[in-house]
Amino acid sequence: MFPHFFFYLNSRSFFSFKIRRISLPCYISARYASREKVTTNISEEDPDFVIHYDHGSTFTLWGQESGVLEAALDAGNVGLLSGRAASTVSCQSAAGLGPLAIASTAKAYLGYNDLHWAHLWHLNRFTEASNAANYALLEGKTFQQAYAIGYAKYTEKYLELVPIDTVAASVMLHDRNHLTLLGNGLAKAY
Repeated sequence: MFPHFFFYLNSRSFFSFKIRRISLPCYISARYASREKVTTNISEEDPDFVIHYDHGSTFTLWGQESGVLEAALDAGNVGLLSGRAASTVSCQSAAGLGPLAIASTAKAYLGYNDLHWAHLWHLNRFTEASNAANYALLEGKTFQQAYAIGYAKYTEKYLELVPIDTVAASVMLHDRNHLTLLGNGLAKAY
């Protein structure tokens, strides 16, 4: 069992921190996944690994305060990822925030360098593909191995979709082609 810190933004998205010093998960509800709470918890708990599932943009991973989106991690506090591994299922963050995190000595950063899509008619397939790399990281694989596993899962789901829904298949291919690994591919999440 891995020790984690979870910051739930809603039922499908959260910040997760794998922490060195505690052994039980701690949950913070959607209303409290603010910049202040994320910053405080990363600073105080000293996690090895940060996972983000929610909205992102080129230089921002979004959180919430009382149900209102706010920048939780951005260029102003990207140094919080220094010495840590990070993985995001968030639009565009690997195009801007990821390189800043690596420049701030993050071990590795896995994310998307363009919009990340999901087709609602095939949400299970998109969820499985989007989670594959993070599951691999949590199982102790390297970032390079996790990237390859994620890429392969996107390809598998794309091939499943081609004969039944070419639009969804093209969206799956888009997500696969924009999965991006930055930093040390031999790094592990913990």
